[in-house]
Amino acid sequence: MHDPTDLSPDRLTVAFGGPLQPALARATLALPTTTVEVAVLSASHQVRTLEGHAVETLACNTGGSAPGPRRVIVHTGVDRWDLAFDYAVDTVTPVGLATLVEQLRDGARTAGVVHAFPGHPHAVTAVLPTPSGDGWATWHCYPEHGRVARSTTTVLAHDRIAVAVHGASR
Repeated sequence: MHDPTDLSPDRLTVAFGGPLQPALARATLALPTTTVEVAVLSASHQVRTLEGHAVETLACNTGGSAPGPRRVIVHTGVDRWDLAFDYAVDTVTPVGLATLVEQLRDGARTAGVVHAFPGHPHAVTAVLPTPSGDGWATWHCYPEHGRVARSTTTVLAHDRIAVAVHGASR
């Protein structure tokens, strides 16, 4: 999984479950519903909930499927835990990419991880908590292509959703 095939966002696939991979950088994020360990695996990422509910890997050669611009609901096999995975690839200008990378580095000062790769100052992979705190967001920056693959994963803790819906109906 750590070979040079990660040089294009078109080759990324997503897999849920599977073995943990060796990481170049790691961080732990405490979310309201769970705690996750995030890892950068070259131009790829892997996130696992510390309770063992889920493992998400976005990388080349995962054996998973090409994520495409869409939303996927992942049933983790644990009654009250599911994930909502959103994915898109954006085209960016060099100035836009430089601004994005600066924002990612600023965000990682408090939580998350940003890892840079040799050859270009904006070739980075970043994993940060979402602003709402209910999941994580990732950016895989490919300056040579002028593209950024980004994903957002939301942890769906069904007991919290049921309480919110029940409370709203009163």
